[in-house]
Amino acid sequence: MDNMSNPSRSSLPVELLHEILQLLDGATLKTCAQVSKTWLDISRTHLFRKLVHDVHLEEDGMVSQADGTPVILQDLLEYLEDTPAVRGYIQQLALRVPRQTPLVTWGANHERQLQLCRFETLINILARLPSLSSLVVDGIPFHTPESPADVRPVVDSPVVPSIKKLTLRSWWRNGSTSHADILLHLLSLFGEVQHLDLGAIHHLPRPASALLAVQIITRIRALTFGDVDALNAVHQLPNLWQLSSLAMPNIAPKEAAIAATLTHAARDSLRHLEIKLHEAIVPLLPGPHDLSYLDTLELASCTKLESLSVTVCMYKIASPPRPQLVGPSTQASFYEPAYAYLTRLLAALPPTLSTLTFNVNHNISADFTFSRDRSPAAAPMQTDWTTLDRVLTDRLANKGLQSIEFKGLEGGRLRVVERKHIIEALPKTWRSGKVRFS
Repeated sequence: MDNMSNPSRSSLPVELLHEILQLLDGATLKTCAQVSKTWLDISRTHLFRKLVHDVHLEEDGMVSQADGTPVILQDLLEYLEDTPAVRGYIQQLALRVPRQTPLVTWGANHERQLQLCRFETLINILARLPSLSSLVVDGIPFHTPESPADVRPVVDSPVVPSIKKLTLRSWWRNGSTSHADILLHLLSLFGEVQHLDLGAIHHLPRPASALLAVQIITRIRALTFGDVDALNAVHQLPNLWQLSSLAMPNIAPKEAAIAATLTHAARDSLRHLEIKLHEAIVPLLPGPHDLSYLDTLELASCTKLESLSVTVCMYKIASPPRPQLVGPSTQASFYEPAYAYLTRLLAALPPTLSTLTFNVNHNISADFTFSRDRSPAAAPMQTDWTTLDRVLTDRLANKGLQSIEFKGLEGGRLRVVERKHIIEALPKTWRSGKVRFS
């Protein structure tokens, strides 16, 4: 019998078998696991690589505390304790409370009981996953037994030495601990987080405890914000000077000082930066007509910055007057304060900058309803891009800039008409041959 008819004696390299089996669905992988010990190990690698645990807050399968309140994630911990053979294969773990899931149950005496996750349970889960590289915590309500005056982290030393990506999303809390403090307690479980994604964190109105923040020794290499609320939680961390990548949220004047603590701390290590200007240029809720408050971030002092990604909107002016996206029979338009700030920033950035990306927000509806006082005068537009064209060509020729990319948000492609208007607005930059669209 040759190797093709007896897969258990296949001469295919193990690396190639991994490449093949990772393309199979779960049912097929279960069949492959019965072929041989080698195939069992490879199949388990792909069967258990990612574990998604949805928390359904029913009584069934939940282990109760002494007071009868169910303990969230206790069932997952018991599963891991009962299946030691699969724990080492789990690399990605997602802990989620599905949307619209009720978090409050009613006790025997009709009292409200908020179902909570104890940090001890999460700690025990993480301790049983030696290969964990990615963790998502989404909507889990945490219980912290400490009083507000007790500002010690929930662990004395990290449970996980290093993790590639940690994604934290919204959660409930108990009454005595702020959302921001819970975020810091979660961070204390890790020695190093290569990418901390706070893109979906919202409603952190109170800043984290400064006394707690200075005790969090977690090293963060890349940090992503989706909302300014999360700035309240992490801007006081002591190890921000090690950041190499930072994706900032939209920043209003009142958050500029907090955001500046991040950029100032990371100015000597930051290599990649993402900033967003599109929220300030939607005249439905007019942003400030002067974005000079962003100068407090002192981005030009980031001496090692290699790449910059900027989210902007580009409009046309239609009749009746209303901002619209770049379209036929009109010039491309920037919100003038954003144009002024961006042009000034690009002129000042260090010569280490080699890559520039414009994320063009072309998904804003052209059907916004504006009152008469929200005319182009109330939302000044910049149609002459001569200064930006000059700054970009100077950087391309003399300051080390190697490439400029224009792309739609979230990987979307720019339309032909949008590309046409950008080329017409930046003729010298386009002729450099270093501009591309995606």
